[in-house]
Amino acid sequence: LYGEAPELIKDHLRWYSEVLRDFARVYGPEKEVFLTRAPARVNLLGMHIDHRGGCVNPIAVKEILMVVEKREDDKVVLHNTDSENFPPRQFRISEELPDQFIKDWETWSSGLKSNIKGDWVNYVKSIVLYLQNTYRDKKLRGMNLMLSGNIPRAAGLSSSSAVVVAAGEAIIQANNLEISPRELVEMCGEAEWYVGTRGGKGDHAAIKLGRRGFVSHICFFPLKIEFIPFPRDYRAVICNSLKEARKSEGARQVFNERVATYEIGFLLIKKRYPHFSSKLTYLRDVNKDNLKVGEEEIYQIVQSLPGRMSRGELEKKIPGKDLEKIYQTHKEPDEGYRVRAVCLFGLAECERSKIGAERLKKGDIEGFGELMNISHEGERVRPKIPESSPGLPLYKQPGGYRVSCEELDELVDIARAVPGVAGARVTGAGLGGCIAVLVKEENVADLTREVEEKYYKAHGLPPAVEVCFPVEGAGVIS
Repeated sequence: LYGEAPELIKDHLRWYSEVLRDFARVYGPEKEVFLTRAPARVNLLGMHIDHRGGCVNPIAVKEILMVVEKREDDKVVLHNTDSENFPPRQFRISEELPDQFIKDWETWSSGLKSNIKGDWVNYVKSIVLYLQNTYRDKKLRGMNLMLSGNIPRAAGLSSSSAVVVAAGEAIIQANNLEISPRELVEMCGEAEWYVGTRGGKGDHAAIKLGRRGFVSHICFFPLKIEFIPFPRDYRAVICNSLKEARKSEGARQVFNERVATYEIGFLLIKKRYPHFSSKLTYLRDVNKDNLKVGEEEIYQIVQSLPGRMSRGELEKKIPGKDLEKIYQTHKEPDEGYRVRAVCLFGLAECERSKIGAERLKKGDIEGFGELMNISHEGERVRPKIPESSPGLPLYKQPGGYRVSCEELDELVDIARAVPGVAGARVTGAGLGGCIAVLVKEENVADLTREVEEKYYKAHGLPPAVEVCFPVEGAGVIS
């Protein structure tokens, strides 16, 4: 799981033993248990595009750990070693689902107003209920669970998706379900819609399929994965802004609104260019190879999109029911949907992600870092360079997704000024959390010193810098 890292292994053995003792204290010592683990993910390049059919380039780091005992009934009992922040919870599987099979999980989940509060139990419920709905002919048995994690909360490292995957591993093992790793990725991605966010499956794929010592290049629709050795003389360093990126109602509004903007832009493109419509299934399909056009024409397609549009203006352009489902996940943004800037970011990021993987394979780490930097420019609260520049290749266009924050932008700028840093960018959904820095191993100490002095000390915050190396993906320890 962890490679040749004696100190890391020693720390994990100690941690595993402590969590087992906590389980014994709560549930009793004479128990037959198994463990599941699911790492976090640090996405180096390919942000906000997995649900548009794009590719991501993550590594798996840190983890969520669960001690699991099978029950004879369908009750799921949850305890957490951090009981102050995650108080005990329990639920009965049979009481949470309607009698009839749920055909449209997304629509059903959207109607669950009780999940807006984002209680931690909902992440376990999501996959347990999804699987029970899938296997209606089999009554799933419940579990006694003890959870623990070393992933910082609300840090943009996808700790919530790690809980979903770890719980998925647990319920599968407890009920002897035959589900392949790729099927589990698909199921966890859809299951997590239960909590109210409308993300893709990139995080779940990174968490489940990650490989120790490798960057995962993961593409979607269909799911394909390629493993690229992590650059030998470099390290991934995460710097936590200590501004929590909680998926509260306000943050969820921003996340879901950006996804909706992608969908709106895609509908507008198909309407304006009907001769391309048969070739367009996902936003990523708006590319020169698929449409057999030059890059200039792709850029013209993007430029034809409106800068901003209100719902009233949209409904004149796209009549019918196509917009109704899109609107369900969020409120109308005050200044309208920023269609052109968001879609430009998405299309350019699809290109960056593919080019970045090729640069990694060739050992061009500086070139990969350049793409990380361009990508972050499309996330900034206050962009330093134009969202689009005619004449530049598509992959060099930042676009304007804008889900960073002042703290993250400050950290990125401090990191980029350190010699040996190839690239730095926000990782995760944004609005807080961490940045990921790709830095030469010999310059890690320099990076740590600079961010501690110029960010943490300057803001009166405790240092929160961690050097990471890719670990193995999720699984069961019996």
